[in-house]
This record gives sequence, structure tokens and C-alpha cells, in this order.
Amino acid sequence: MALENLLELEYQLNQAKCCEDLFGDEPDAAEGQYQSMCSPLTAAELAQASAEHRKLAEMLRAALEKHFTRAQEAVSNGTYGERKPLPTVVLRPSKDQAFTLIRMISDSEVCRTYRGWMPNDEKPGENMRIIVRIANGSSPELLHRNSRLLADEAVVLKKLLAEPEDPNMRYLPQIITEFYHRAPGMSQSAQVNIIRYCPGLDFVRTRLRKRWQAGVNGEHLAWIMQRVLSTLEHCCRRGVAHGNIKPSHLIIDADYHCVRMVDWQYSSKVGEAVKPAPLGAYSAPELFNPNCPAMCASDVYSLGKSVIYLAGGDPSTNFVPESLEKEVRQVILSMVMESPAQRPEPGYLFERIWEIRKQLFGSRTYQQF
Repeated sequence: MALENLLELEYQLNQAKCCEDLFGDEPDAAEGQYQSMCSPLTAAELAQASAEHRKLAEMLRAALEKHFTRAQEAVSNGTYGERKPLPTVVLRPSKDQAFTLIRMISDSEVCRTYRGWMPNDEKPGENMRIIVRIANGSSPELLHRNSRLLADEAVVLKKLLAEPEDPNMRYLPQIITEFYHRAPGMSQSAQVNIIRYCPGLDFVRTRLRKRWQAGVNGEHLAWIMQRVLSTLEHCCRRGVAHGNIKPSHLIIDADYHCVRMVDWQYSSKVGEAVKPAPLGAYSAPELFNPNCPAMCASDVYSLGKSVIYLAGGDPSTNFVPESLEKEVRQVILSMVMESPAQRPEPGYLFERIWEIRKQLFGSRTYQQF
């Protein structure tokens, strides 16, 4: 129930255009509505929540407090009820560029990520939805390090997008531009990456998780795996390893059966030293060795662990539900073998899943995810 309430609150914050959308049009009732909206964010409600969901709750609480402070200011000066639009931040790296930040959607050690918009040069008078990633850091040294990570992300995405006719382009984030800029409230410049908005949802804290509480079935898992394996094969051919695949970095467009891998700041050239990405249940065992070279096999492992999570299994133990088709289970478990040498390559896995789809599920027909 706690997760359902968090998702509903996140949706409300995403849709709000003014304080009154959140707290109602009556000044006297605003505080009561605020308290009611904060109720899913209490320690008692979140006692059984995962670390990911507690972090989401912290972000929602901070956003609510900021909007309620604005509401209180409007009440005190008599303007509450006029439905004034919520303020936005605009980045202007040059006189010809303007990127408007609408809402922060994540706040990590490396960067803050925002939804926003920019003028659409292809359609004058219209706006284009974008994702804005701004390097974060509690010290000048950390900010410099994280700016370098985001700058590397930009370089890698440009390299992977160098062949516009390649069908894998639709599975990769489309970087529009990148620059150093001192954003409001920051004492020094930070790397900023502007990325075309990717429609879709991750599987950790959105309604997809609610819809598939018992786990995604084998037929849907098959196309999800194929989409990501196609991207991994594309990356391997170009000597790039993602380095930090996990469920929250897989954006699933349910309507068009498209999956995009995001958050490329820890990507490395295959054969070079891996970057110090946060390690956890989705990390390949070799990555715990700081001298380990980057390799595609590590991404295969992390994808396998992520698919176990999507299937309703336990990534920490490699438990895959028995309800999943045997052939699909065998492929998943082959991806999480302890030794990198034992894991199949992305191209082979793609073809194997393709065979399984034809064998078990017949001809391709669209099914709503």
C-alpha cells in the first residue's frame, strides 16, 4: 500500500501546474491538504519500503515542502487562489539557447535529473520535451569528478549514435547537446547534458511495478530482453560497456514495446579500467575487483539480474519463479554465471530468445504490456 500511495503522490506532483492543483483553491484548507498528502511519507508508512522507495519518498517530501512554502507565501500576501504557475528555472548557456527545467525526477550522488522543455527548431512555435542532467557534488572535487562522468556519458552517446540508420538508435537516449554552465544556486560550473525525452517508465517505482506485482510473464520478458540485448550487441561492436545496468535504468515504453538503457555516466571502453560505479545485487562479481577491465560480459550479468527482478524473482539469490517457461529460465540463468567466460554473448542470446519466442509463443502479435 505504501508504494501505491507514493506513486499516486508522484503523479499528482507531476501534473501540478500551480500550488492550488495540489492543495485546493481554499486558503484555509491548504494546510490540512498538505498534511494529508504527507501521510504516506511518514516513517511508519515506509517501515517496510525498499531503499529505492524511501529515496523516492524523500524527494516527494522535499517537493511538497517547497510547494507548500510557496502556498503559505501566497496566503500571507493574499494571492492564493489566483492559480499562478509554479516558478521554473531556465538555463541559458548562450543567447540563442534556453532550456527550461520543469521538475526534478531524480537526485543521485552524480547528478540531478530534470524534466524540461526547449524550443523545437524543427517546428517553430512548439516546444520539445527534454531531460536535463546536471552534475552534482557536495565539494568542488566531487563536482569536478561528477562533471567528468557526465561529460564521458555525452561522448559515449555521441559515439553510439554515430550511425543514424542503425535500428538500435531507437533504443538509445538521443543526446541533443552538452555544455558547462553555472546553474542558479551553484557556486561553480557543472557539466549539463540535454537529452531528448524518452517516453516510458522504469520498473521500480512506477505503475508498471504495480501492474506486474507477481512478475512479468515469459512472453513479455522475451521481447524486453531482445530489445536490450540488441543494444548491448551494438555497444559491444563499438567497444563500449554500460557498466551500471539495473531495473531503474531500463525505460520501458509499454505502448511501442521499446526499451531504452539510460544513465551512461559509468560506461567505459571495453578493456580499460572500469569506473567506480555503485556496487550491489545487479553488479557482476568481477566488478568488485577495482583492477577489473570493462567487458560486455559484465553487462550481460547485470541484465540477467535485472530480468530476474522483472520476473518477480530474487536477484540476490538468482531465484527465478518456477511459473516462468523452462527455456526462458535457462537463458536468464546462463546470463548470471559466476565466470564472465561462461556467459553467452549478446548476439547469441538475442538469437536464442528469438528461437524461443517462435517456438513457445508463435508468430509475433502485439499484446499490451
